[in-house]
Amino acid sequence: MIAGFARVEITPLPGERPEMMGFGPFLGRTALEVLQPIYVRASYLEDGGTGLVLSFDLCGLREDLSDAIRQAAGEAVGLSADEVVAACTHTHSAPSVMPILGWGEFDEATAGRLPGLAAEAARAARDGAGPVVVASGRTTLEGLTRNRVYGPGGPLDTELSTLAFREAKSKRLLGLWAHYKCHPVLLCEQCRVISPDFCGVAMQALEAANQGAVCSFLQGYCGDINPVWAHMRQERSIVHLAHAARQFRMAVEEAMAGAQDEVGGEVRMVSKGLPLSVAVLSEETICAFEAHAMTRGEGWWRLGGLSAAAVRADGEALRAMRRPRRTAPAAALAVGAHTLAFHPFEMFTQIGLDIRKRLGRDTTWVVGYANGYEGYAPTIDRFAPTTGDYAAHGVPLMMGRNPYSPALPSELLDGLTEIGQQVKG
Repeated sequence: MIAGFARVEITPLPGERPEMMGFGPFLGRTALEVLQPIYVRASYLEDGGTGLVLSFDLCGLREDLSDAIRQAAGEAVGLSADEVVAACTHTHSAPSVMPILGWGEFDEATAGRLPGLAAEAARAARDGAGPVVVASGRTTLEGLTRNRVYGPGGPLDTELSTLAFREAKSKRLLGLWAHYKCHPVLLCEQCRVISPDFCGVAMQALEAANQGAVCSFLQGYCGDINPVWAHMRQERSIVHLAHAARQFRMAVEEAMAGAQDEVGGEVRMVSKGLPLSVAVLSEETICAFEAHAMTRGEGWWRLGGLSAAAVRADGEALRAMRRPRRTAPAAALAVGAHTLAFHPFEMFTQIGLDIRKRLGRDTTWVVGYANGYEGYAPTIDRFAPTTGDYAAHGVPLMMGRNPYSPALPSELLDGLTEIGQQVKG
């Protein structure tokens, strides 16, 4: 296999004060300083087929921005946009470039730079590519996560997976992929600093310990998973951040230490739009949302007015369809025996476990926040009652969109399984 890796800094420029993503409407959570820099990391792979994986220290990407990034990065290395994946680690302490109304003002300055910076990283990765050997490792990391929706009895996947790419002759580490499932919200609503959160801090520590290596974190199904430490004051959060990052780094090193060399295999990528069913809200439901928002303070009142107008317009377009659907970008990448299924959702744990069961638990990574952002993909129980659940109904309203239907979990399971099987051959 031929592979190359590079990273390029995407930290806001001095003097910029971007808003960061999450934790409530119109909080004005501006970044006052940089705690750690943030990066885009590029992995260029070539073996029979080609693929380019970009990992951003960002919460997520608006789909049109993701499209522009994939196009620019692909052109820089002679690939089509369909051969490029733009994934995010989902840190909530980075400039907001997501399609959610009021939960962090969209940062045009950062967004405008990202396609060019992604192209720079892609070009450097391709230009530095050479023969590599690949080793896969696994371990478990207990005690860092909890199921924030279902509590102690809820599903939890504590497996941590790695793929290490080493120079064929010297065996020097060139690139690393690490995969885990946990919301990067060690730094929460009271924090005003730029940071890649625990996963990014750990990757930077691994890069410092392995000179010249580029270490990418690929986020898993963490829609219902939080770290055990969250929603604390900034001073306390920074202490927990350092502890969690060290814990995570040590687990990655443990997985790498027990890694097994891969034998044979090729690189194959498939990109596809998944048509997913949408539930069009009635006027009565939209009015009820507006009325409820009026009772929750000024931020929610502002959000209610903006969202309701957008949801009505979205509903008009959907009603013109025979079967109301929205197409979500998805992709699958085979790296030897391993299959990575990419999607743009905050997926609940059980759906991810079901996908892995179908495609092969030990060799499948289900990677979220990729090629855009579509909100949550919760399990079917969260769709009842028809309004009120944060994941199934609240976040779509924050996006100014009608929600997906209760068929979403099964449609995603079938769609991602299908494209995963395509690249597995």
